[in-house]
Amino acid sequence: MSFWRNMFTNGSGHAAAHNAHLAELTLPRIELESRLEIVRAMADLMRRGAQRYAGLQNHQISEEFDSFPRAVQLNFLALAMISINIPPYLNGESWLSLRTPIDSGMDERDIEVSRAYFQRKHHLDVTIGRDSLNLSAWLESGATR
Repeated sequence: MSFWRNMFTNGSGHAAAHNAHLAELTLPRIELESRLEIVRAMADLMRRGAQRYAGLQNHQISEEFDSFPRAVQLNFLALAMISINIPPYLNGESWLSLRTPIDSGMDERDIEVSRAYFQRKHHLDVTIGRDSLNLSAWLESGATR
């Protein structure tokens, strides 16, 4: 079913899975100064992207972000990195275009296809973590798990 859904959504599920895996690899390697810049860009994207976030203060944006599923969080951070020109960690890989992380339509099949791609091409077993990220913890220590 994933194939047909991706055909009708311009591959948004595939793009979300790909970006989530790349973000899992990239985020632990981001320097502190860049983390702050990424979080600012992510907050700006959330405020511009949905009216319900437009008037929120930074701590409220952080609380909203922390409540999202991890794959959605990773895609918001990937979009932020795209907006400030931070490339993914893996050479030869690019962030994929995604309209909105919240409604990407990504499913387990998209995640498995993307995981298999990274295994085959880069010999890396990349998994999307189960637990949501805590934005404050990532800013302070860089911990993503």
